[in-house]
Amino acid sequence: MQVLSGKFLRDFQRHYDEKGYKIFDWVLETHPLAYFTALVGLSKIVKVPADVTHRDGSKPRSIDEVLQKVEEQTGKEGRAAFEKFLAKVRPTE
Repeated sequence: MQVLSGKFLRDFQRHYDEKGYKIFDWVLETHPLAYFTALVGLSKIVKVPADVTHRDGSKPRSIDEVLQKVEEQTGKEGRAAFEKFLAKVRPTE
C-alpha cells in the first residue's frame, strides 16, 4: 500500500503556500502529460468519495454499469480502451 507521509504533505503545502495555485496552471501548460500522470498517480493513493451522476441524472451502481454506458456511447473499442485505462489506474489489492 502506498502512503503519503505527513512530512511530504507539509512540504507540499508549504510550497503551495509560497507559489499558489498558479504553479498547477504552469505545469499544465508546459507539461500536460506530466500533469495528467501526476493526477493519475495521486488518484491511486488518495481516495475521495465522488458523487457521480450520468448526463441523464441516473447514478451508476457498478463498474459493469459504467462500462455498459461507455460502450453505448463509444462502441466496443471505446469500452476496451476504458477497461485498459481502468486496469492501469486501479490499485492492486
